[in-house]
Amino acid sequence: MRKAYLLFTLLSITFAACNPNRNEKPTTYVVNGVHDVTLMDNTQYLDLVLQYLGPIQENVSLDVTGLPQGVVRSISVNHGVPTFSTQISFSDMSALPGTYPVQLVCDGTETGVKTYDFNVRIKNQPVCGLLTTFNGTSDCSVNYVDTISAIVYNDESDVNTIRFANFGGRGFAVSATATCSAGTIVIPQQSINSNTTISGQGTFTSTGTITIYYTIIVGGVGTACQFTMNRFNL
Repeated sequence: MRKAYLLFTLLSITFAACNPNRNEKPTTYVVNGVHDVTLMDNTQYLDLVLQYLGPIQENVSLDVTGLPQGVVRSISVNHGVPTFSTQISFSDMSALPGTYPVQLVCDGTETGVKTYDFNVRIKNQPVCGLLTTFNGTSDCSVNYVDTISAIVYNDESDVNTIRFANFGGRGFAVSATATCSAGTIVIPQQSINSNTTISGQGTFTSTGTITIYYTIIVGGVGTACQFTMNRFNL
């Protein structure tokens, strides 16, 4: 009985030696060049080198996980035997602003999965790209020039407060709220002087066109108006 027990123990040790845990195998490579990526309606790159350390040669495949919706990634070389180079591009198509933790996932045929953590930060164009000068036309006044500036601006925020310098060509400074993801502008009712108030709403596009519908009340008499503005640099 004792001999049988010793034989079983020896067989178990031999079997374990022939089937080592993949996670206990030596590190055969290291990835150089991983860093945080900041996007603002553009494309950025990670230039990576998978450097061979030894002693095992293996094929390593690459992927990126955790990217926010609206960010597209492309890997120039998605597998190979270190040492080799690759480039990963990240393009912001429609992602909401914020900081997103993501991972570079490396899967080796011998050593298994290894991950590298980094952040992808999505920033808005300054107040949705609205901070500039526009040409305007209005159904209630002549053609005019207007400039939009920021009152409250946070590049991590989807909603920002802006100011029209020459609202509707009327010479009034008017405050509004711009929501970047929705492409909308809201002009809350506000007093311009002792007998004039303005309120309204509108939309804007990524190409730089703003359309506003508003009501101006002067001495208790209201008038509905509309204007369209286009960026100078179109």
